[in-house]
Order: sequence, then structure tokens, then C-alpha cells
Amino acid sequence: MDYTRSPQLIIVDWLKENEISAYLPTQHDGLCNPGEQYVVVKPGAASRLREFSTTQHEYLIMCYVHRELGSKLEDYTEEVIEALNGLRDHLMIRNSHFASPHYYDDALQAHMITLTYTVYMKLEQGGNYHGEP
Repeated sequence: MDYTRSPQLIIVDWLKENEISAYLPTQHDGLCNPGEQYVVVKPGAASRLREFSTTQHEYLIMCYVHRELGSKLEDYTEEVIEALNGLRDHLMIRNSHFASPHYYDDALQAHMITLTYTVYMKLEQGGNYHGEP
């Protein structure tokens, strides 16, 4: 895996390598199909830690399951968390342990939970970021 890419792409690729369907926000269109489970990785806020050359970038990990699989959403979310735990050896990523309440999205016909993760990146001279541990 190319760890010089953006953290968002690293997260998506990592999940795919761990057999979890993962997309960027513009990649999955339409309704959640019967039997489908997938993740959308969306960037959130970013800020610089005071007095340090580190920035923190928030990513929303939006877990979806088809309406018929609503009872399996929490198990699927745990599977996603477990996969992301393995990414810590490659990227400075931390689970914020904040999950939105279970939500049914009528427009997508899917149940969802949003997890929040933070990626820490060192700001190097010249303004480049370095996200490896």
C-alpha cells in the first residue's frame, strides 16, 4: 500500500484490503442494495495542535447496511473497527470512541452508524505532511 497518499485514500484502501466495501463520498450512488453492507469515508474538520508541528484530521466512517440487515449493523460496525485497528501500525490513527446513534436513512433504504476517527500528521518543513507512526 502506498502510504504517501492522503489518509482518506489510505483508509479506503485498507478497508478494501480487509474485504470491507469502502467508498469515497462521491463513489456510491443510489439506494443500498439488498444484502449490501458498505462504508463511506468522509473527511471532517482539521486543526493544528498548538505548540506542536502536528495536525489532526477528523474522518467520518459511515457504516451502512441494507434495511433488511438492520439487526446486523452493530456487528458490522465492530468488524469495521477491528479492521481499522490494524491500520494503527501504518498510520497515526485513533478511534475517538464516538459513534452516532443507529439511524435509518429512508432516502438510501439503509441503517447507518457514523464512527469518528482522528489521524495525526506531522507538519514537516515546507508544509508537507507525514502520517506514518
